[in-house]
Amino acid sequence: MSSPTRLQVLYFFVFLMAANWCSAETQSDKIKLYFGIAEGNYLIRDLSGAELALNQILRTDSQHIPSLRLLTRIQLEQGQSQTAFETTQKLLLIDPDSPEDQLLHALVLGNLDRRKEGIQILNSLIERLPKDSKHYAAVTQMLGLFQMAESNWDAAAETFYQRYQSLGNKVENLELATEAYTEKAKTALAQNDADAALKAIKQAIALYANSSGTVALNRRRELRIMQAQIHVQAGNTNQAID
Repeated sequence: MSSPTRLQVLYFFVFLMAANWCSAETQSDKIKLYFGIAEGNYLIRDLSGAELALNQILRTDSQHIPSLRLLTRIQLEQGQSQTAFETTQKLLLIDPDSPEDQLLHALVLGNLDRRKEGIQILNSLIERLPKDSKHYAAVTQMLGLFQMAESNWDAAAETFYQRYQSLGNKVENLELATEAYTEKAKTALAQNDADAALKAIKQAIALYANSSGTVALNRRRELRIMQAQIHVQAGNTNQAID
């Protein structure tokens, strides 16, 4: 049997390269198809169907970041926080500096009642993210919510105020900071500490000191009504009228 000519060998290698390219293109198309199915199932709340499609992708490409991110969210919604934690660990091995994946990891830690670890991650992100970055508002919102869950009302209000500033000082975005102070007031009232409750409401009112418009006016009015109610409960009727 004669040996293959150089031209036959060249044709053989060209055929292999073409086959590999077609295989890669087919693989990419399959991933796009399955990810579209996963997203569609997720939107109609078929979480099991979405998870099946994502697992099909990850069998082909174990480092497909969009699939790992969506899988984490599905696992959280299914109450599988520990499994979600393991999935975010995979994401962080791929790109340890990704703000989106660190934010997702912090969310998982919160679901595992490991908020202090989540707060450390979020504080680190705030230190290095520009205030106009697309992740900054989400990071400050999550951090503030974690701080509220830890009953750290003043820190939460300050964090939410940073978020308000990063979003262009729109008065609507003061709502979370206001909520932190009003929750602080409710906690103080539950402990029969009217003075601390009044101080918290005063802090909330101060948020709107330089704000104008209907939203700010209505919010100040609501807070002053709360302030008057606390005075009445404390027996300070004259101050309530003032």
